[in-house]
Amino acid sequence: AKFTAAVNLDVPRIIGGARVIPEMLISSITLVGMLGFLIYLNYEVFKLVMMAIFIGIICYQIPIMIGSNIFQKSRKEQDELQESIKSLIYGAKELKLDSLKRRHFFENTLLTHEHNIMKNDKKAETIMRATMCFGDLISFFVIGAVCFIFVNYYSISQQELIGVVMALLYVTGPIAIILGSICLLYTSPSP
Repeated sequence: AKFTAAVNLDVPRIIGGARVIPEMLISSITLVGMLGFLIYLNYEVFKLVMMAIFIGIICYQIPIMIGSNIFQKSRKEQDELQESIKSLIYGAKELKLDSLKRRHFFENTLLTHEHNIMKNDKKAETIMRATMCFGDLISFFVIGAVCFIFVNYYSISQQELIGVVMALLYVTGPIAIILGSICLLYTSPSP
């Protein structure tokens, strides 16, 4: 049962992970380059952005770990469902003869595992999607904070502020790709 689940679930996950690696590398290089450009434009903005990235990573990893644990529960249910299907195949004659056993097996074994898988996958996907939206929210919050703080409390020229905002808008794309890739690496395909 574990081998069957591994072939059906883990192989597509590995292939999906291999597809994500080039995007993560390109986005990481772009992120490093844009952070270097931020240092060039204004070091104080760079410090604020790095602090926001650090806090965002910490706040982002907690729900990702929770979602990953729920996906692991779903994976164990997948193994049990595969074992139940194996039992169905080997006990098909007995189940054909007794409708009460057949109904009991269908409702209390197969449907229970299916329901648990769907419930866990739905909960984990909700957590992962909300976390990705939270990551986008943090990036736009940082842009707003930079505009408000540096216009009101620091001396920054309008051209420098426009350059900083444009760099931060450009950085949100690679950050979203990196965070989305992390989410994809933790998720499992639906049955």
